[in-house]
Amino acid sequence: MAVHLRGQDWRVQTTTDMAGRYAFDGLGQGIALLNLVLSEGFLPLTTDVAVRLGYVSDLTVNLGFYAAGEAPVPSPAPVLTADRATTSPGETVVYRIHARYEADAGSALSNVLLTDLLPEGMTVISVETNRGSVETWGNLITVDVGEFVPGEEVTVTLTARVADDLADGMTLTNRATLISSEGLATQSAAVTITVGQGRPAVLPETGGTSPD
Repeated sequence: MAVHLRGQDWRVQTTTDMAGRYAFDGLGQGIALLNLVLSEGFLPLTTDVAVRLGYVSDLTVNLGFYAAGEAPVPSPAPVLTADRATTSPGETVVYRIHARYEADAGSALSNVLLTDLLPEGMTVISVETNRGSVETWGNLITVDVGEFVPGEEVTVTLTARVADDLADGMTLTNRATLISSEGLATQSAAVTITVGQGRPAVLPETGGTSPD
């Protein structure tokens, strides 16, 4: 099957071998989106997995898929929530990412990364995590969790600012992704925030009186 890697103004493609392995080499640095290209009747577990090229020397992203009609329950999978469904230009939005590795899941996962690529029109203000280290590159936030042992949890609180020039009705869609060396990459459900009406203008008093 084919694997696509897309940057801002470029795209490359490779194919997996018989064991499902693939590799991209000589890509330099930057942010890119990773996707599986599947035959009809199959769906990917993840969409637009954001990776920072050059962040680590050998990044492993195990992309998975399932047959249409199935209901996969991958674990551990991040859960993404936002403190509001609508916002206004210039306001702040607080996202919360939570991932729990079930206690009976089996072996620990290594080289675990929790990533979130904020949509255009938002700017990172702060990132807090209960474990791991945080790296911010443009709008891509990467939390390096390291080893993730069954029974453990990780929680990330991300505060972002909405740009002043966004038009009413624009939607801001966000997803969080969890990557590890052993397990399949998993992704949260998409969270969409709508840019609504800004603060109403205050009209000056006219000073007149209403006619009888």
